[in-house]
Amino acid sequence: MQPAIVSFDDDSTWGQPNGLRYPVTNGNFLIPKGRLLTDVILDRVENSMWQWQISDFRAKSLFFTSHAIAKWNVTESTEGTVDVVFSYRYFASHWSVFPVLWGFAVIQVRGMLQNALTAIKQYAESDKPMVYT
Repeated sequence: MQPAIVSFDDDSTWGQPNGLRYPVTNGNFLIPKGRLLTDVILDRVENSMWQWQISDFRAKSLFFTSHAIAKWNVTESTEGTVDVVFSYRYFASHWSVFPVLWGFAVIQVRGMLQNALTAIKQYAESDKPMVYT
């Protein structure tokens, strides 16, 4: 449904509280090419927790959502393992579009989580540091 993010604009402050960036996409039949949304870091505790908000959706096909807040917590579980708890909360732009938002969130978040967990696993199994550049 959502095309891949191909780059980020104006991301020099992203990763720090109140830092922001603009994900850029090549678009598809539903999403226009260019900046997709605004991504802002709300809170961050290094190696423990990140919380961010996405808003200002540029695609008219996302009319049903005003913004979303995501959070992930990372805790050491047993020696050599960590637990990652990831949550996403979407906010409806109006109560009448809630069923559309719910369906979108189920499909969208499931896909995002699968991609994110695959990427996290690849980083964890490599010797490369996980650094945002």
